[in-house]
Amino acid sequence: METATITHKMNGDAGSSPCIFHRFRTNEDGSVLAESAFVIPMLIAMMFAVLTYATWFMQAHSIQQVTNDAARASLAGMTEAERLSLVQDSIEASLLERNGIEYENVAVSTSRDDQFYTVTLRYDVGGNALFKSSFVPLPSETIARSATVELPTY
Repeated sequence: METATITHKMNGDAGSSPCIFHRFRTNEDGSVLAESAFVIPMLIAMMFAVLTYATWFMQAHSIQQVTNDAARASLAGMTEAERLSLVQDSIEASLLERNGIEYENVAVSTSRDDQFYTVTLRYDVGGNALFKSSFVPLPSETIARSATVELPTY
C-alpha cells in the first residue's frame, strides 16, 4: 500500500484517484452495439435498393420477352387486323405467365413500315407497390420495349 502511495505521489497525483474518463477510454464493452446502430440501417437500405433495381430490371426483361413473342406471333397474320389480334392474344397469354406485371398497366402499339412490323409495349411501373414505396430513384417510371420482325413476302 505504501508503494502505491509513493507511486501516485511521484506521478503528481498526490494520492487522488485516477481520472474517471480513463475507464471509459479503455473499456470497449458495448462498442459493437454502438457501431451496429450505424451500420445495420445502411446495410438494410442498400439491400432494399438492390432488391428494387433487380425487380425493375427483371420486369424490363420480361416486357422485352413478351414484346418479342408478340412480334413473332404477328408473322402468322395475313391482314393488319389479324396481326393486331394475334399480338393482343400473345401479350395476354404471355403476361399471365409473368408475375408482378399487371396487364392493365401495359399499353400496346404496332406499326408497319413497308416489310417490317414493329410491336411496342409500354409498362407503367408506378402502380407497383414496391416501386411506390421505394426511396431509391428508378431508372424510369415507364418501361418501353420494341421488337421488329420482317414480314414474309408472298
